[in-house]
Amino acid sequence: MLNNIDTAIILAYRCSDTLPIPPYLLQVNHQTLIKRTIGILKNNNINNIFVVVGYKKNLIMEELKNENVNYILNPEYTYTGTMKPLSLLKNLIDKDFLLIEGNLLFEEKLIDILLDSPNPNCISCSNLCESGEETFVEYTEKNRLINISKNIRQLNALSSKIMGISRISIGLFRGMLEKCNTIGDYLLNYEYLMLKCSELYPIYCVNIDSTPSFNICSYEQYMEAIEIIQPTKYCEINSQTVQFISDYLYRTLETPLEMIKLVELSGGMTNNNYKITLKDGNELQMRIPGAGTNNLVNRNNEIINSKAIEALKINVPIFYFNIHDGVKISKYIKYAETLSKRTAGHMENMESISSILNKLHTSKVKMNNNFSFINLIRNYESVIISKTDQHYLDNKYPNFAKQKEKIEYLNHKIQQLESFYLCPCHNDLVPENFIKSRDGEIFLIDWEYSGYNNPLWDLAAFILESELMDFEEQLFLKLYFQRPILDEEYFQINFYKAAQDILWSLWTIVKELHGDSFGNYGYNRYIRGCNLLNGGIAVESYTI
Repeated sequence: MLNNIDTAIILAYRCSDTLPIPPYLLQVNHQTLIKRTIGILKNNNINNIFVVVGYKKNLIMEELKNENVNYILNPEYTYTGTMKPLSLLKNLIDKDFLLIEGNLLFEEKLIDILLDSPNPNCISCSNLCESGEETFVEYTEKNRLINISKNIRQLNALSSKIMGISRISIGLFRGMLEKCNTIGDYLLNYEYLMLKCSELYPIYCVNIDSTPSFNICSYEQYMEAIEIIQPTKYCEINSQTVQFISDYLYRTLETPLEMIKLVELSGGMTNNNYKITLKDGNELQMRIPGAGTNNLVNRNNEIINSKAIEALKINVPIFYFNIHDGVKISKYIKYAETLSKRTAGHMENMESISSILNKLHTSKVKMNNNFSFINLIRNYESVIISKTDQHYLDNKYPNFAKQKEKIEYLNHKIQQLESFYLCPCHNDLVPENFIKSRDGEIFLIDWEYSGYNNPLWDLAAFILESELMDFEEQLFLKLYFQRPILDEEYFQINFYKAAQDILWSLWTIVKELHGDSFGNYGYNRYIRGCNLLNGGIAVESYTI
């Protein structure tokens, strides 16, 4: 570790309109947020800790009575921004420090990354999420901060959102204090004063794209955070996994153990994905299939189809693929943004995605298989019944047999339409399967379900999984077709939306039978699909 920072400031003075206690006292794995944060700091030899308190300060001080920290009282906590309480430390801080929002739930490696940065002034950032409370940042190709705003439209290009941990040099801090005294606005937030000082004190954005973090201000955000950090969703990488990855790299790419610098989780719902940093600066992505996945996916089709589309240059380059266990090693796109429901509907992203899909759907790529969602539904149903019984499925998803029968009937009719045809398709267009490089290029990854299919299935998948609003859906279809969409085509898209909801609701049961947990995700998709299938697609008004 290359740092000499031993000081941190934790902002823990605010109240919540929806929580009966300060959010800093919420429990995570039998430990309060603030005590957890202090433990992480002390693990990194940061022992000079200041806690700014205000709302229900006695509760926080009681919680930390054995922690040997310094308290700073902000009596005006109800109507001050974040800079005013920070300025209370102007006579107590004379060296570089970390600044942490006390209601932030984060992983320890975030501290490691900030401390290891060669830049004395850093803001931790991550991909955009769905909270609606983000502060957005815009930065150059070299990660230097150029703009901050809570309003998306005030930025020329979306980069990331601020996570809530910053590394601040004493020079920058004094500059912020000077600006604060000049402006004299109690509601100012420290991020905006950092921006105002950034010409004299360059500030760099450190992107953390594989570590979950949560600014918890409400009970809903708290429950979301608890669900995601459960061991079935996210956990530290154990030594056995690191050993497996090391051995695999040595056998396949002749990469010795001593060349591996760092192994990190990098997300995944179906699979476990790992970012591997080598000591020579190269970075790899390794996919290890999740529990039961190889029973659901034909790896032979995946590798043949992945190789077939290489000429289109729409996928990330693949270095190694094991057809037997499904392990894949590919290029890691540095500083890439994984698209989300929040970002997929942006105009520039939909332009690129529609172009990628047009390129794929009109290509002469020879795929190894047809994708049949009807066969998948039957296969998932068979797996579920073989491991449980028909009664179990009927209890999970009421009237499933009736819904399946209707899907099969309408699908048969659609295949007789004049507009129906098959072409190369991806068939799993969740927004997380699109990654965007720093120069704006978008790649379409994870071709596990690829095969010949009706291209309208792909369009329906992107619209459904990205949860596009009506006007975004219309714009996306206009970008793809470059002409008005036919009623016949729109009917098929809506039918495929319903079919996909029901198909992937079965997938969740299969995954759960192998030990995963998805809560109400599958049931909610099933009900949404049934509602659309039984009324929302207006079958009666359309002649098939």
